[in-house]
Amino acid sequence: MGKDEFEKEALSYYSQVFGFLVKRVYGDVKLAEDLVQDTYIKVLKNRESYKAVEGRSMRYWITSIAVNVHTDYYRVCLLYTSP
Repeated sequence: MGKDEFEKEALSYYSQVFGFLVKRVYGDVKLAEDLVQDTYIKVLKNRESYKAVEGRSMRYWITSIAVNVHTDYYRVCLLYTSP
């Protein structure tokens, strides 16, 4: 899969990933926008590590990155808000 083809397919899931993150952050649209941007930065930087596995779509891979970005965000928040 070429770079342009990869980017086109990855970006086709943008609205689904954004909706997923909006739900995870309880409707905070601005935070979801930041997290989806961080997600896609990681997706595009790590496109070489994506391997199309039968039965698993690119959406699954991108969503797992979004879950990790979300978890990392809250981990940092807890670190800085703990006494």
